Amino acid sequence: MFTEPMHGPVAQSIFWIWLGFIAVGAVAYLVYRLLRPRMKARKPPPPPPVKYAEQLRQRMRKKSLHAGSIPPESAGASRKPPSSTK
Repeated sequence: MFTEPMHGPVAQSIFWIWLGFIAVGAVAYLVYRLLRPRMKARKPPPPPPVKYAEQLRQRMRKKSLHAGSIPPESAGASRKPPSSTK
């Protein structure tokens, strides 16, 4: 039921193997932490958000350039609401 604890060269070998695993893991973690900010810095910042109306205006201009005519700036403007008369 009970076994004797290991001693001698076998126990020492197992100890050094586990200590090696822990040391390699700690060094790998430190290298990862030091290099991680540099990896993030290489990415260009995302472009600022563009309103849907501006995206649509750009798409319409690209389409019209292929068709041959350029729409005026006010082409994307909303219409006036009908005037109410009482």
